[in-house]
Amino acid sequence: MADGVAMFQWGGEKPHYFLFATGACPSLETKFPKLEAAIADVVEFFALGFAGTGIAPDLVVERAGVYLSAMHGVTAQHLHSRLRFGPKHGSEWIRDVCTMLIEGLT
Repeated sequence: MADGVAMFQWGGEKPHYFLFATGACPSLETKFPKLEAAIADVVEFFALGFAGTGIAPDLVVERAGVYLSAMHGVTAQHLHSRLRFGPKHGSEWIRDVCTMLIEGLT
């Protein structure tokens, strides 16, 4: 869950980097091979968190990818002001979102 919260916080602190880094198309991989390699490393990092949950090993990377995609969507919608919440509730809200996603994927 901490990695999802960190992703959301980083997106808020560096929205232009977040939207660029998570918006590259796989079809552009020859244009941005280092970016695609970094994204693959991030998926692997998140997969480590799912590996210890008891889900089938062949589903670990898939579930990590779904979690990352969902967190990307939540973060992007917040950056575009489509998901709003009071500043004092932001940390609690994103922790709840991460918990719901993780519980739903494990």
